[in-house]
This record gives sequence, structure tokens and C-alpha cells, in this order.
Amino acid sequence: MTTIEYESQFPDALVEASGSRTRSAETRAKQSAAAKKRWSNESEREAQSERLKESAPWKGKKLSREHRYAISKGWQLFRET
Repeated sequence: MTTIEYESQFPDALVEASGSRTRSAETRAKQSAAAKKRWSNESEREAQSERLKESAPWKGKKLSREHRYAISKGWQLFRET
């Protein structure tokens, strides 16, 4: 259902929670500031890279064509259910 369809079916319903965009903008600003600080320091950048290797070992690795296909097929099956 699109936003327009929803609004026409439920004209008095809220489409967006009040304050959600403000919080999102504030959160993005905080994350951006933290990232700039983290990536400007060479030792902190290396430490972050090591943390990512531990928490997300697949990052930075190339997937085979078969693996990408399997992921794509799985997502298509998920969407059909």
C-alpha cells in the first residue's frame, strides 16, 4: 500500500510520528561527528577496522557469483511468502 492509498483509506490517521524526523536528523549529526572523529585518528581507524573484522567477518570480501545468486534467490523466495 502506498502512502497516498493509505491516506485516502485512513484520512485521519497519522502517517508520520511527530518528532521522528527531528530525532533522525539529530542522530545522523551525532553519528557523523563520531565518524569524523574516529576516522581522523590513524590509530582509532585501525582499531575500528579490527573491530569490524571481528563483528562482521564477511565485510570487505568478494562473494562468488554462485553465492550472490543464492542470496538473491533467497530474497526472492522470502518476498513471495
